[in-house]
Amino acid sequence: MNELIADILEVLDPQDRTPFWKRLFRSERAFLASQYAIGNIHDEVQGTRYFERRPRVIYFYYLKFNQDGSLTAHEYRYFNKADPKTPDPGPEDDIDDKTDLFLPIEFKDLDGHILKLVENARGSQTKPAHYSVGNFQELLWKRRCYFVIFFDEDNWNLYRRPIDKDPPIIFLTKKKNGKPSLPNHTFYDGKFRDIKIPIPDEKFDNRSYFVFINYMKSSKTGELEIGYDDREQYFNFNILIEVHMKDQNRTPLLVIFDPGGTNMGPPLSP
Repeated sequence: MNELIADILEVLDPQDRTPFWKRLFRSERAFLASQYAIGNIHDEVQGTRYFERRPRVIYFYYLKFNQDGSLTAHEYRYFNKADPKTPDPGPEDDIDDKTDLFLPIEFKDLDGHILKLVENARGSQTKPAHYSVGNFQELLWKRRCYFVIFFDEDNWNLYRRPIDKDPPIIFLTKKKNGKPSLPNHTFYDGKFRDIKIPIPDEKFDNRSYFVFINYMKSSKTGELEIGYDDREQYFNFNILIEVHMKDQNRTPLLVIFDPGGTNMGPPLSP
């Protein structure tokens, strides 16, 4: 309560010459600091080895503008196969007894997988095929996974500041579409990654992406995965995008995307 009062006083401070809307936004971000997807899972959960395991699947969200100005928003699910001939699991397939078919993905190997996913999204869009995510309001997660956001545009970039102070993802706890939204308790270990995408004439597109892990953590037990006691968890969050202006002397414009999604438990394997 004292922190909330301090935030309100900060907004109303008559000595602060910062425009009111900036003060309000700054205060909101401070109040929501605990909702950022940047913490280390080991700061939240002690004494369990479950969270030592790396996911075997990437949920890759690819965003790009079309020539008519509309937005492409596709979800790709990439499984790290021990044998490339292994078929992808279906949306409802639980293959708990065959997890040796899919290998854990280490952070250090992410760039190689993301490069393949970008080339696929720019090309055939068949390996893997994409899922439509509509207007980003009803995302569904059924597997413990890397969650990757990739905006494939030159001058549209994820908001990038010192990640411990200003990460590009903010989880909100207000109702959305009639659904109560939970505080973040399952998305952790957020990182920025820079990547070069090869293009013709031996050139590269410089891109960056943001990745964090959906641990499918139970909100009630505080450990292990989501279970039947809290089968569905709805999350409402903002993605902050910086748009660079034609006039390079101008500061970038901040644009907010406001997706929503649900963890469906217990999680499928792998």
